[in-house]
Amino acid sequence: MAECKYIALSHKLEKYIAENDLHGRLPGTAKLAAILGANHITLRKAVKLLAESNKLSVIPNEGTFIVEQKEKRKKYHVLGFVGFPLPEEQAEDLFEHLNERLAKGSYRAINIAGRSSLFAERPELLLEFPVDGFAFFGSNITRKIAEKLLEENLVAVCSINSNFPEFDHVGMDYKEGYRKGIALLQEKGYRKIAFLDLKRREEFQNYIADIHGIFQEKLQEDFDEDMFRIYDPFAFQEKFLGRYRTTMVEDALSVWRKNMPDAVITSGHFASIFKKLNRDIVVLEFASRRQYEESCADITFCEDLPRLLTESTKLLLERLTGKNNRKEKKEIKIPFIIKSRIK
Repeated sequence: MAECKYIALSHKLEKYIAENDLHGRLPGTAKLAAILGANHITLRKAVKLLAESNKLSVIPNEGTFIVEQKEKRKKYHVLGFVGFPLPEEQAEDLFEHLNERLAKGSYRAINIAGRSSLFAERPELLLEFPVDGFAFFGSNITRKIAEKLLEENLVAVCSINSNFPEFDHVGMDYKEGYRKGIALLQEKGYRKIAFLDLKRREEFQNYIADIHGIFQEKLQEDFDEDMFRIYDPFAFQEKFLGRYRTTMVEDALSVWRKNMPDAVITSGHFASIFKKLNRDIVVLEFASRRQYEESCADITFCEDLPRLLTESTKLLLERLTGKNNRKEKKEIKIPFIIKSRIK
């Protein structure tokens, strides 16, 4: 009976707070007990119960305070995809097929285009989109974005990165991809293998560090630190404008001129530049499907974009529908599709 009394009193206290639009500090125990017509012991139990459910906060020697409750975000049954690695018009077919499948479960997907740097600077802008969860591709998630999503209890999936343990991960298996890429070149007789790519933002610098370690592991005594080139895109863009990628390749070739590599592993943005400036170097690129279709690289490790989209969607839906409530996060690694133009 006593248990029922303090539970009933906790509901009565909640109603009193709501009806009187109270905020901040509650009246003292004696006054509040008189208002609610309860004894002090039952009131303390009711207050403790509300404090355990994070509706009240009891601060010793200061009093009992109302915890301001955030208004629950409306459910839209929409998934938002940020930084999908295809231009909006080329991604249209993939999203159209995805929405045909999602329609059976009353969900739909939207491709959130635009400058990812805008969300990095102002993560609160993501909250303006009518979505229930986000999937981030590549390096389009930042710590500030992650903190904002966690603050709002929004579900998210991101690319494989140990710096974001709070979320499920879906991404290309880049570690295995680089191991296979180097091994493929070695099988074809290439020993002096170089690397050129762009510097990543702070949260993704471990990506480059991982690749550096793989080069050392696979090349061993053939590894040359001068042949592992990382360039700051912002510094080069500011100085060389539209020629910044070409200038990076020119600078690398200048550094290598006395010890030119047999092959270079790079991203899709640089493949055609290498082929234009030095056709003797075999180029292995890591690229999206769009870049592969336009590429003149000798070997392409192509992202499986349809599967990236499908697996990201599955993980989001598992979290949103309650099929996966485990604290442990999932990690799905997708193998690259290998296209070779050399025998």
